[in-house]
Amino acid sequence: MDKLLEQKVDKFLEENRDNIINDITRMCRIPAVRGEALPDEPFGKDCADALRLAVKIGEEMGFKTENYVSQGYALVSYGEGDRTIGFLGHTDVVPAGDGWTMSEPFEPKVVDGRLYGRGVMDNKAGVAAGYYVMKAVRDLDLPIKSKLLTVVGNCEETGMEDMDNFSAQQPAPDVCLVADGSFPVCYGEKHIVYGHFTANKAFEQIISINGGAVINAVPASATAEIKSTPAL
Repeated sequence: MDKLLEQKVDKFLEENRDNIINDITRMCRIPAVRGEALPDEPFGKDCADALRLAVKIGEEMGFKTENYVSQGYALVSYGEGDRTIGFLGHTDVVPAGDGWTMSEPFEPKVVDGRLYGRGVMDNKAGVAAGYYVMKAVRDLDLPIKSKLLTVVGNCEETGMEDMDNFSAQQPAPDVCLVADGSFPVCYGEKHIVYGHFTANKAFEQIISINGGAVINAVPASATAEIKSTPAL
């Protein structure tokens, strides 16, 4: 990237900083944890509402939108071209959990330059990133000849049926960028292990072990109940 273009992009981001935070915050206020399936809302009302809001924000920004809420995804796009550059994000989240101190989980707040709340990073920021890349290309008249497409999913945390539907119903972008997961251990994440463990010999000292609300989130706390022994 040449220096002048880099400066233009930096200025664009600074000018849109408050708008970006506001859009992420709006999306995060909906507790989009998967719930009971309803007609045309396969992952529950909150997830569907979060997807609808993401589409509304895309419309407010002047992009073309297609909401396939009954299939669990939406398409927000800008421009035309023989090729498509895709940005993938999702609006659903894992349960809030306990022990929030900087903010309430679904009332995000900026503290010391950081935005706190459930979903501010995973992955409402990813949706906003796609939108504001498209806005930067449009507003700065950047010379990109491809169509830009943000694919907004709705059940990434609970099985990714949304992407099964997208893959079956829509052409795949030529290139996909996924703005999700800067935690270093997830950089090369391939899968999650769903395990059930047993032992030939009973755990005589361990009475119980518990931690977390869902298997795909780092638990806020974990506990073990252990029998007291002289050695311990």
